[in-house]
Amino acid sequence: MLTAERRELQALAREFAEAELRPKTAEWDERRELDDEVFGKLADSGFLGMRVPEAYGGLEFDLATYLVVLEELAWGDAAVALTVAIHNGPVVALVDRYGTEEQRERWLPRLASGEALGAFALSEPEAGSDPSSITSTASRK
Repeated sequence: MLTAERRELQALAREFAEAELRPKTAEWDERRELDDEVFGKLADSGFLGMRVPEAYGGLEFDLATYLVVLEELAWGDAAVALTVAIHNGPVVALVDRYGTEEQRERWLPRLASGEALGAFALSEPEAGSDPSSITSTASRK
């Protein structure tokens, strides 16, 4: 359900997408890369902290509100929306749920502010992007 607050956030995200993303989409597609400056603008708008708890400097949007904003960003540029979704989705969620308090205090404010940009790898030669077939592990050396 689109509450008044969600409609307002949807409009803000649409304005951002129209002004900051759509004019650059063709160029980014042609170059196959995004401009670094877009991440600062996403952070300044709060979009990198949508799922970060307020206690760590985020907006702590519920899932429905987050998805409404993400849909507007995707209207602006799909690659940007995917980057924001990975940053706010698995990266923030895993740190928040499984990280120690020290890790949450270290990483969540940095993720919310855009000081750090979250990413993950999901592919192997024999597994493709099927996470149940991935066999890589990490070890501290």
